[in-house]
Amino acid sequence: MLYRELADYIEAKYSLLTQHTDPETALPPLFARQQVVIDLIAQIYQQLHMLSANHQQQYKRLLRTFQVALDLQEHIAVSLHNPDEVQKLVEQSHAEAVIRYNAQLVAARLRVLADDILYHRQPERFNMAVALEALEKIAQRHPENPVGQFCYYHFSRIARLLRTQRPLYRRDVMADNQQRLSFWQALRSYCSLKSAALRNAARLGIMLAIGSSLGLVFNLPKPYWILMTVMFVSQNGYNATRIRIQHRAMGTLGGLVIAAATLQFNLGDKMVLMCMLVVTLAAYLVLRKNYGLAMTGFTVTAVYTLQLLSLNGSHFLVPRLVDTLIGCMLAFGGTLWLWPQWQSGLLRKNAHQALERDQDALRLLLQTNPQPAALAYARMRANQAHNALFTSLSQAMQEPGFNSSYLSDMRLWVTHSQFIIEHINAMTILARDHYMLPPTLAQRYLNDCEVALQSCQQRLEYDSPGVIKPIMATANDTPEQPGTLMERHLRRILFHLGVMHTISSVAWRQRPKHGIWLSHRLSEEAK
Repeated sequence: MLYRELADYIEAKYSLLTQHTDPETALPPLFARQQVVIDLIAQIYQQLHMLSANHQQQYKRLLRTFQVALDLQEHIAVSLHNPDEVQKLVEQSHAEAVIRYNAQLVAARLRVLADDILYHRQPERFNMAVALEALEKIAQRHPENPVGQFCYYHFSRIARLLRTQRPLYRRDVMADNQQRLSFWQALRSYCSLKSAALRNAARLGIMLAIGSSLGLVFNLPKPYWILMTVMFVSQNGYNATRIRIQHRAMGTLGGLVIAAATLQFNLGDKMVLMCMLVVTLAAYLVLRKNYGLAMTGFTVTAVYTLQLLSLNGSHFLVPRLVDTLIGCMLAFGGTLWLWPQWQSGLLRKNAHQALERDQDALRLLLQTNPQPAALAYARMRANQAHNALFTSLSQAMQEPGFNSSYLSDMRLWVTHSQFIIEHINAMTILARDHYMLPPTLAQRYLNDCEVALQSCQQRLEYDSPGVIKPIMATANDTPEQPGTLMERHLRRILFHLGVMHTISSVAWRQRPKHGIWLSHRLSEEAK
């Protein structure tokens, strides 16, 4: 799945190269794809820890494949924020067709590797030297344009990874395996009133208790269907639960209508069993992508199961619908009123954590001779923190009763945060290749970045306007001033932080005035 998502990501990124000039329309789809990739990487990290892959010989090839995917994500996710230069190069040459062709070759190879992983096949030889030569010629003919050199550098690294199937450098992805909480610390954390796990368990327990009581009070024939519905539709967020409820209710209604119509035909048992097998198989095939359609098939199968067992399947059509609706209403009410954790209220906390991760990554990047493994881990943590922020924003925009102006400003804030993440990704590659700054210059940029980051954090923490004056003189410099590539990335980061600080001054005055936002400082929320 990770390799397939990487293929879709690079194909979408370079398919409309000249049309990705407006950040408002071009970036959100790419952000969503990158979010899926980072979520899959985090999920694989957890699975590798559960498998103890560093102790098992048979997992070494799988671990190496995952490390290759990490390097691929690093080079695919890097962006060049020069739409004018891209347009200029496209007008002067046939660069768009060449870059798109390279991206399609990479995407096709990634899909082949995904199938090889799934079916345990050894990958065949791969070579894209001809496509890279065409890209290299464009870079040589237009040395003044950085787009050609940028694309050739990253595509050549991607081609090397796909050809050798070896990571670019050695690292231990299981290094944090020993950093686990002790049993009592983990138990105390889970039992805290601030624990999301405890809140979810209490919310689910109360909903199940109410659903069971309603089944007894109304003397429903199959009251456990209420409990099953509550269990299946309850999700972590409001929007996910709402969508699951809609799919469950509409799928159940459609399945009951189909079952009621087909029960009139009086089919034989063999024909009924064969149809049930086909319908169940089709439902499982579409379960991941279309839950409502799958529920239609499962409902038909459930009704016909009762028909085969007791010859009274038609008697349970209305009770099944009633049980499903009761379960959906209970799940929706529990999500709204039982310890709701609105993502709008978590935006400030997640934004603060994203800035902290950015600061940790920049400290490592501007050190003398940083370790590649530490750089990769810091980069991944920064990406994950930004992904948590982007997820909160996406869910908050679907929640009821929140300030749309505030969320609109936050969307722009998150966009500039994404730019910073992409600069950190690019700087990680440069630092690993030893494109470093002199110590004095690196320290000066680090001081400027830390002042800018801390000013943004203080703007998040203090609500009243004018408490902290931003001290970011370098943020107003032109990002494209002459200098090394590392310096230009740092100047762009300072520029984006300056814009984020300005946006924060407007956004926090428009924040919701209820719930978690009643506390004025993040330190009070942590208590």
